Amino acid sequence: STIAKIKLEQITDWREERVYEAEFFAKIDRLIKSSQSLINDRNDSEIKNYLQELLYPTKSSHGYENIFITDINSNILFSLDSIYSRADSVTELNISKAIKKDSLLFEDFHFCSVHNKIHLDIISPVKDYDNKIIAAIVFRINPADYFFSMIQKWPVYSKTAESILVKNEGHQIRVLSQLRHNKNDKMLFTIPITEKKYVSVKGALGQKGIIEGQDYENQDVIADLNSIPGTNWFIVTKMAREEFYSELIFKTGAIILLAVFVLLLIISTALYLSKIRSSSIYKDLFLKEKELNEFQKISKAITDVAQDAIIMINPEGNISFWNPAAENIFGYKPEEIMGKNLHNLMAPKHYHSQHQEAFNEFKVTGEGNAIGRVLILNAINKNGDEISIELALSAIRKNDEWHAVGIIRDISERKQTEEKLIESEEKFRQAFNTSTDSIIISRLSDGLLLDVNQGFCKITGFSKEDTIGKTIVDLNIWDDIKERDKVVQELMQNGTVDNFEAKFKTKNGKIIFGLFSASLIDINGEPYIISMTRDITARKEIEASLKVSEELFRHSFNYSAAGMCIIGIDGKFQKINNTFTQILGYTESELSSYHFNDITYPDDISIGISRFNLMLEDVIKIAEFEKRYIAKDKKVVWVHVTTSLIRDIKNHPKFFITQIIDITERKSMEIAIKQSEENYRHIINGMNDMVFVSDLNGQFIHVNDAVSEKLGYSKEELIKMSPFDIDASLKKDQIANLIQNLDYDKIQNFETYHRSKNGDVFPVEIRTTIINYQGKKVILDIARDISERKKTELLLKQSEENYRHIINGMNDMVFVINPSGKFLDVNNSASEVLGYSKEELLQLGPTDIDNSLSKEAIVNLINRIPSDEVQSFETSHRTKAGITIPVEIKSTMISYKGSKVILSIVRDISDRKEAHRKIMESEEKYRTMITQMQLGIAVHEIICDDNGTPVDYSFIDVNQSFEKLTGLKKESIVGKRVLDIMPETESSWIEKYGCVALTGEPLQFEDYSKELNKHYSVVAYRPRPMHFAVIIDDITDRKNSESELIERMNEISRFNNLMIGREEKMIELKKEINRLLEESGKEKKYDEISE
Repeated sequence: STIAKIKLEQITDWREERVYEAEFFAKIDRLIKSSQSLINDRNDSEIKNYLQELLYPTKSSHGYENIFITDINSNILFSLDSIYSRADSVTELNISKAIKKDSLLFEDFHFCSVHNKIHLDIISPVKDYDNKIIAAIVFRINPADYFFSMIQKWPVYSKTAESILVKNEGHQIRVLSQLRHNKNDKMLFTIPITEKKYVSVKGALGQKGIIEGQDYENQDVIADLNSIPGTNWFIVTKMAREEFYSELIFKTGAIILLAVFVLLLIISTALYLSKIRSSSIYKDLFLKEKELNEFQKISKAITDVAQDAIIMINPEGNISFWNPAAENIFGYKPEEIMGKNLHNLMAPKHYHSQHQEAFNEFKVTGEGNAIGRVLILNAINKNGDEISIELALSAIRKNDEWHAVGIIRDISERKQTEEKLIESEEKFRQAFNTSTDSIIISRLSDGLLLDVNQGFCKITGFSKEDTIGKTIVDLNIWDDIKERDKVVQELMQNGTVDNFEAKFKTKNGKIIFGLFSASLIDINGEPYIISMTRDITARKEIEASLKVSEELFRHSFNYSAAGMCIIGIDGKFQKINNTFTQILGYTESELSSYHFNDITYPDDISIGISRFNLMLEDVIKIAEFEKRYIAKDKKVVWVHVTTSLIRDIKNHPKFFITQIIDITERKSMEIAIKQSEENYRHIINGMNDMVFVSDLNGQFIHVNDAVSEKLGYSKEELIKMSPFDIDASLKKDQIANLIQNLDYDKIQNFETYHRSKNGDVFPVEIRTTIINYQGKKVILDIARDISERKKTELLLKQSEENYRHIINGMNDMVFVINPSGKFLDVNNSASEVLGYSKEELLQLGPTDIDNSLSKEAIVNLINRIPSDEVQSFETSHRTKAGITIPVEIKSTMISYKGSKVILSIVRDISDRKEAHRKIMESEEKYRTMITQMQLGIAVHEIICDDNGTPVDYSFIDVNQSFEKLTGLKKESIVGKRVLDIMPETESSWIEKYGCVALTGEPLQFEDYSKELNKHYSVVAYRPRPMHFAVIIDDITDRKNSESELIERMNEISRFNNLMIGREEKMIELKKEINRLLEESGKEKKYDEISE
C-alpha cells in the first residue's frame, strides 16, 4: 500500500508540474510575439534562434522529447527537433480540440505511426494581446524515456512486484505502460472488460484498495488499485500472492528476534538521541537552503526571459529590482537605474503630486487604489520619449516594510494600431455613406433590413426611418418579387451575384432600372446579403432615345427639302437624298464612284478642299461656304454648302455630312440686297446703358446718347477718344490685354470706374464682345452705372458683420469673458444648462465650471486666443448639481463695449459622443461591406510644390475592385507616385484631387483617363488633411452610348437649324424677286409663297 501511494504521488506531482510549465510558457510575452512573427514569416532565423535559447533548457532538464509551436491549422512554425516537419493526424485533432475549447489539453497516450513511437502531449493555446488564439505550443513526452521507468522502478528487490498504468476504454482495458514480461511498444496489449478475474478489470469496474485476483499472465497476485486524479488512468501495484505471503511469514519471525535486539538498542538510542536531533536540524536547514537556492534560480530564469518589465521599489521609492525586459523597454542599464527614484526619473510630471499622496499611504498600509489593478499610463524612457504602458501593481511585505512590485508592458505599438484601425474604419464608413449607388444589408432568411446608405434613400425615396424593422417585401421595392427569389437562390449556390438587371419601385411607385450585385456576409453567425444597386434608368432612356434619334435622322435625311449627302474621308459620295438628285440631276448609283471634285466647278475646287482639311485637322467643326457644281446637264449650279465632320468616340474621322441649297437665283439678285442700319441706331440710342462701338485698337467708332449724358462729352468729342481716356481704374496695358483676349461671339464681363468730363468718378459694369458691324469686326461695349448697387453692397457688408456676432450665440451657451478670466455676460442657455442664475454666473469664471482642464491650462488657452480667428477645443463642464457634461467650445476675440473680450460659444456634445460610440460598434460590418464592394476604392496622399500647389499624388492603399477597374496591381503602385506610374496623367486629375485634399470639400465628377483609355465616375473626399480617398467606377460603356447619342442629336440639331435658316432665306429671296419684277413692270414669278 505504501509503495502504491508513492507511485500515485509521483505520477500526480509529475503531471501537475508539466501542466504548470505548459501554461507558463504560453503566456510569455516574447513567445507570443515570436509566434506572431513566424506566422508572418516562417523563415525568420532570428526568432527561431531566440526560441531555441528559450525552450532548449526546459527540454533538456525535464526530459521532453520535443517542444514545438504550430499555427491554428496545426502547421508547424518552430520545432526544437528539426526532423519534425508536420504533426500526425491525432496531434492535429488534439490541437484543434484545445483551440476550440480555449483551454490546456493534457493529451492521452497514443501510438504515432509517423514516428513509430508512443506520444504523450501537453497542448496549450497561445493568445495575442486581444485574447485571440493565434498558435499552440506542444510539449511532447516519450514515456519510454522517463515516465514508464518511473512507474516500473521498485524501491526494494522483488521477483514478481510490478506497477502497471492502464485505462478503461469501455469494452476493454488497455495497458499503457511497458510490462515486465512484455515491452508493449505500441500499446496493443488489452484485456476484455468481461474478464473479471483480472485485477486490472476489477479496478476498472470501481474496486479500490488491496484486492486479490490474477494478473495479465494469469498468476494469482495481491494488488493495490488507485486512480490518477484528472485522468482516466489508474495504476495497478501488484505482487505474486506466493511471494507476498512468504515474505509476510519471514517478517513475523524476524520481528520476534528483533524485539530483544530493539530493547538492547533503546539505551544506545537514548545516547545518540541528542546527536540525531542536532543532525536533523542541520539537515532540515540544508534542505531549506537548497530549496531557497532552487527557487531563486527559477525566479531569476523567469524574470530574465519575461518580456514584460518587472520592477521593484523600496519604501523610499527607489528602484531595488530591474530585469532585462525593463532595460529593453526603458533603455536604462541596471547600473544606471538601481537605487534611483523611479517616479522622478520615469513618470511624467503631471503624475507626481497624485503619486506622492498615494505612495505615502502605501508605505504605511501596503494598500492603494492602484494595487491589484491594471492601469494604462504614460512613462518616459531614457531618450525622453513618452511611451504608452500597461502597469499591474502588487505589494510585498519585506523586513516589516512594504515594497511595490510592478509588471509593465509596452503597449505603444498596440495603441498606434488601435488609432490606425479607427482611422481605417472611418475611411470605409465614409465610403459607405458617400457612395452614390444604393447599398443595403439585409438578412438572408427573411429580408429584414439591417442598414441602408444615403444612395439607397436618394434613389428610392425612402428615408432610413422608413426601413427600421422592415423587410424587403414590406417596402415592395422589387417590381417582380420572383426576381429576388432568383437572386437569393443564386446567392445560396454561388455566394455572389454580379450585374443582374432588374426593375425596382421607388417609394412613390415609379419604376426604375437597376444593375444589382450582391454577396453573402456573416454577422453574428447569421448569413446576411450585402447588395449594391446602380440606377441605370438614365442609361436605358439613353438607349431608347438613341434608337429614336437614329430613326429621326434617317427620316430627316431622306425627306429634307435641302440636298443632303454623306461623303467619305476619301472624298467619295456614299449616300445622297432625293433633293440632291433634283438639284444636280445625278442618281445615288451614278455618284457612288465619284469624288466631290469630279462635279465641282474647276475654279472652286480649292474652296472645298481647304475647308475639308481644316475640319480633318480639328481646326474648325463646321464649314459654310458657297461654290459651284456642274450638274448632269452641264449647267453651272450655285449652292450654299454647310458641312460637318462626324468623328467616332475616339475622335477619329468617320465621314462628312453635307447639306446644299440651290442659290443660283439669289446670286443673280444679290446686287439688289441692301443693308439697313436705321433700326439698329434707334435701338442703341433708346438704351439707358452706355453703348460704345470701337475698332480692334480701341478707337471709338460710335456711341449712343447715354454716353454723352453720363460722361458730359459730345459725340464728336467721344469719336476722337478711346477707353484709355475715360477709364479711371485700369491701366493702359490692362485695357489692351482685355481687348486682345476678346473672342468672337463670346461675352466678357468686368467692373471698372469711368471718369466724366467734369472729373466725377463712378463705378460701371461692362459687358463686351466682338461683332460684325458694316462688314467689319468691331468691339461692342455696354456699360452700366452701378453706383447705387455699390452703396447697397457696402451697407449690406457692415450689416452682415454685426449679424454674424449675434447669431453665434443663438442656440448654444454663450459666454463673454474678460482677459482676467471672469464672465462679463452669459445667455439664457448657459443658465438653463448649468443650473446657475445669471447673477451667480457673473460672479464666476471658466475655472469654476470646467471639470477637465486645470486653472493653468485655462489661463494658457485665454492668453493664446488669436484676434479675428476662432479657437476650437473640447472639454467638460460641471453643472451646479455636480453633473459633468462634455462640451465643444469655439472662442474668438471681439470688441465689446469698447474693449477686447473673449466670445465663447459652448455646445453640449453628449449626444454626439454617444453617437460616436455607437458608430464605432457598427464599423466592423461596414468594413466588411466595403471590402466586398464592386466599386474601386483607393487612398492617396497629395504632393505639393514649394508654393503649396498640388503637383502629384501617391498611392497609399487600394482594394481589389480598384485593381480590376484600372488594371493596376496593388503591389506595383502602393508607395509610388502617379506620375511615375502613368507619366501622361492629365493635370486636371491632380488639380481636382488637390482641391479635395487641401479644402476638405468632397467632389463628384466624371472624366476620361487618357493613360487608361477609360471613362470613370469618381467620388472623392478627404479622410484627413493632405490625403484624399476615391470611389471609382468604369463608365466607359455608358459614355460611349452617351457620346453616340449626343453626336446623333447634334447632327439633327444642326440639320434642323440649317433647314429653318435656309427655308426663311428662300422665302425672303422669292419675295424680293417678285418685288423687283413688279418694279420693272413684269409679272411676279412666284404666285404663292408658303411661310
